Amino acid sequence: MGFAIAIAGIAIMVIFSLVTYKCNEHIIKNGRSIEAFIEYAHPVSSDDSGNTTVDYVLSFENRKVAGREKISTFYASQLQTGETIELMYVNDNKYTFIFK
Repeated sequence: MGFAIAIAGIAIMVIFSLVTYKCNEHIIKNGRSIEAFIEYAHPVSSDDSGNTTVDYVLSFENRKVAGREKISTFYASQLQTGETIELMYVNDNKYTFIFK
């Protein structure tokens, strides 16, 4: 019984990883590069894995996008209020940060 649960857990993690990879691949392939102004960025939490969860509000092309993203603490300094950041953008629900 425990073995079956372990196999199911591993299968779920692999499927989640593949779906996430495909989504990011779609954004990179079909998105367009834009420069967004960071109106608000505030770290919410961090974990032992070296990730920081950040709340943010971005503005670009007369639109605003708000969200919460878990990013590597190494890149958190690039997501600061008043700065700009490059995005690969498909729509308001599909975009990803391009960190330098």
